[in-house]
Amino acid sequence: MSIEQHEPCDPALRAAAEVRALRDEAAAAAAAGTALPEQQPEQQLEQQQRLLHELRVYQIELEIQNESLRASQRELEASRDRYAELYDFAPVGYFTINGAACIEQVNLCVVKLLGIERQHLIGSPFNFWVAGQDLQRWREFYQHLQEPANLPEGRASLELNLRRSDGSLLPVRLHCASTGAQLRVAMTDISEHRQAERALHESEIRFHQVLHTIATVAVQGYRMDGRTTYWNLASELLYGYTAEEAIGRNLLDLIIPPEMHATVADAMAQMAATGRPIPAGELTLQRKDGSRVSVISSHVLLQTPGQAAEMFCVDVDISQRLLAEQALQSSLREKEALLKEVHHRVKNNLQVISSLLRLEAGRSEVVDTKAVLQSMQGRIRAMAQLHESLYRSGTFASVDLGVYLGQVANQAFKAQVFDDKKVALRLNMGSVTVGMDQAAACGLLVNELLSNSLKHGLTEDANRPSEICVSLQTQETNPALGDWCLCVSDQGAGLPEDFEARRQHSLGLQLVDDLSRQIGGTLSIRSAPGQGASFSIRFKALAPTALVMPL
Repeated sequence: MSIEQHEPCDPALRAAAEVRALRDEAAAAAAAGTALPEQQPEQQLEQQQRLLHELRVYQIELEIQNESLRASQRELEASRDRYAELYDFAPVGYFTINGAACIEQVNLCVVKLLGIERQHLIGSPFNFWVAGQDLQRWREFYQHLQEPANLPEGRASLELNLRRSDGSLLPVRLHCASTGAQLRVAMTDISEHRQAERALHESEIRFHQVLHTIATVAVQGYRMDGRTTYWNLASELLYGYTAEEAIGRNLLDLIIPPEMHATVADAMAQMAATGRPIPAGELTLQRKDGSRVSVISSHVLLQTPGQAAEMFCVDVDISQRLLAEQALQSSLREKEALLKEVHHRVKNNLQVISSLLRLEAGRSEVVDTKAVLQSMQGRIRAMAQLHESLYRSGTFASVDLGVYLGQVANQAFKAQVFDDKKVALRLNMGSVTVGMDQAAACGLLVNELLSNSLKHGLTEDANRPSEICVSLQTQETNPALGDWCLCVSDQGAGLPEDFEARRQHSLGLQLVDDLSRQIGGTLSIRSAPGQGASFSIRFKALAPTALVMPL
């Protein structure tokens, strides 16, 4: 038998095969009583050396293969350790259920979540740890998993409650994957998720109750095509449609008057295109019975992911407010008319008094009496002019001081000057708004000072006409600061040397002092012989205060 008959590919294996073949051939020859053909010693030595060399090569290759196997084993053990660490210390619970529905493997996360030691879990039926209320659902689910046809994706999920060691419940979500005889399960704690869902649900209930039951704010929800999706109780009360009647119908058919259909449809189309809600404003809408109602309407556009956009309208009935405003406006117009009438009658009564004084002055033959009565007429005319300015302007708590003093000055000048060729009046009036009290005092000041200038401040030169100047000018670059100066000046001979002595006995000058203090001003007098006199009152213009009707 030749050793070449079944020659192995591996050299070491081939050498071993040759040795075995020689041994087998020798054994066969001994059994048959024949001797093997003799070989030359050189051939035997060469064959033995070759076989020895091949056996050494074979030994080296075996050692290399053994080292490779040991390295693979070390890598496998390291990989197994890493897997064990990942499995044990993963933040998600992992466990395996065998064919007998018992726990076969479990990681530390499950141990921590349930508070049960690993040795008590391994080998125990999983049903034992399922809460009683969920046990039937788990059994049905587990039975369902036994049929591969029920798992088209190879996995399924279930939420249920497990029992902890202290008896409390642990809400979990189980992600199950079947591997034939085993069921691999990933377990996630959903306690916080359940709490968040519960809080959200409670919040939604509260919001819905508040939104639906509030009686004074009507809230409706609409799709972008105008279809109604929400209708609260206040909307039922305001527009007359029940929620069953309104939901599903188009906004235009419910509460929008026909003349507004095109405008509202365009506004909603623009809102759908741009995402910007319709601006809030006052609208007149239509009730179920066809009557109109005035509302202030605000709009909110809600775009929930995965759902069609919705517009929510918040309407507040302002009909009563408008009626109250109309009544208030009517009452205000009546009061304005009444105030105008009062000022008009006061002005007329003052004119009557002035006329009576003029008649008395005409009857009297005493010069001093005539002068006194004429002075009284001027003062009354100044007050009458104030009331006339008030009822003509329609503002009863404030007066344009420059305009008013100009009118007082012109009226006093015309009443006392019979030849305007000998004397002229020059006005330089600024504009500032003050209250009635300050205006009345300034009017009397102008009347007194102008009368005084007409009596004592005219030039003695018949060829040169006299000029009296009345001015009201601000003393600041910013008039809003309120510092003003009222000045009456003339071009006469100036004040006499005994002016201070006479001043104490002059009713007009005493009035000027008192009125200057009344408006919070400071009176200053300048005079030079032959250069006339100047009376200036510096004061702060006071803003008008609100008119308060006395009770």
